[in-house]
Amino acid sequence: MGHYYSYDNNTPTFYNPFQTYQPQCGHNYNGTINGVISSYDFNGVYGSPPPLFDYPSVYGYNYDHLNRLTQADGLVGDHVVNALPLGQENAAMEIGDENYVYDKIGNIRQLKRIIHHTDVSDPSVVRKTEGWNYTYNAQNRLTQLNGILDTPNSTYTYDENGNMLTDTKRMISQTTYSRGNFPYKLLADNKEITYLYSTDDQRMFKKTVSPTDSVRIERVVLRNVYFPTAIR
Repeated sequence: MGHYYSYDNNTPTFYNPFQTYQPQCGHNYNGTINGVISSYDFNGVYGSPPPLFDYPSVYGYNYDHLNRLTQADGLVGDHVVNALPLGQENAAMEIGDENYVYDKIGNIRQLKRIIHHTDVSDPSVVRKTEGWNYTYNAQNRLTQLNGILDTPNSTYTYDENGNMLTDTKRMISQTTYSRGNFPYKLLADNKEITYLYSTDDQRMFKKTVSPTDSVRIERVVLRNVYFPTAIR
């Protein structure tokens, strides 16, 4: 794995057998990264190498006057090369792009990004856009993500100390906290998760109960020891 970073007046340049590409990026002289090229080499790695790492990926970054990231211009080499037979290389070049909008105090108000996507009914489709509008409460806590372009919504609730109680994205429907504001019981994704802590607030016990038909699977972790049990 290799990462090559560009600073100041430098711009990363992407090469593959079919094209040369320079992403959109700012030229900053304050230490922020203008861009990065990442490449991977799995020679000598045990087992089969993972897919989609034959060609480098390149990103260019733009920031606002407060040095907040506002745009990432990405190009994932393997997606572009794989889209060439479909004639969709221009669409594939947008995969990895991200845009951010902030409010006056630095909270993210909107995120849009383009991801790889396939459609069995239309093989020429190689990407789609997803994104969210962010909503915060008076205490500046994220309460809702409103999906853009069919992106799923998410909602969050908190207790009076600011601890998160529910999270629809991770399917957390209930959270109970201990005296030290550590979670000791969660109901998430049809599982009941219980934690216990030592007198110095170190987590030392975890138990997960997952009902599946007539079999209840319990997983108990005591410090670094794992005890799987099944109760019928």
